[in-house]
Amino acid sequence: MNLEKAIEHLKNGEVIGFPTETLYGLAADAFNEDAVSKIFELKERPPEKSLIVLISSKEQLTDLVQEIPKEAETLMEKHWPGPLTIVFKKKKGVPDIVAKDTIAVRMERHTVARELIENVGPLVAPSANKDGQQPPETAAYVRENFPELYVVDGGDTLGIASTIISVVDGLKILREGAIRI
Repeated sequence: MNLEKAIEHLKNGEVIGFPTETLYGLAADAFNEDAVSKIFELKERPPEKSLIVLISSKEQLTDLVQEIPKEAETLMEKHWPGPLTIVFKKKKGVPDIVAKDTIAVRMERHTVARELIENVGPLVAPSANKDGQQPPETAAYVRENFPELYVVDGGDTLGIASTIISVVDGLKILREGAIRI
């Protein structure tokens, strides 16, 4: 595993495959619109579908969201880092290709992913599969489906997607996942 090479790819606007605690993902710098557009192409994903952004610290959240409601603070204290994605109102300056009015953010626990985020900044990180296909649990799956990408093998993942909760206009569970709320 060569994290320096993965960091270099990300800083050069490339997409990589990498492990998160939930599934393997495709990663790109969240503030690089060209890199993010490559993810939509690779996944064959409609551009109206938003992407989850991974962070490694609460400080990074302030670059992405307008405000942090009290309900979000409570959820973050209990479940971050971890497999809980929280939807906030998006901050101006975040590319529209990443998110329109709201943005889905998760603080990552996996050590490989955290190191990448700490060196590059927030990463868009949808699952490393074509839209609608089986979620990827291994680096081998990602290599097989995206042979053109550099893939970091970080071992097994939970194999379950994150739970998604919106804190925009009250609490609302958008997807049941790894955490039961």
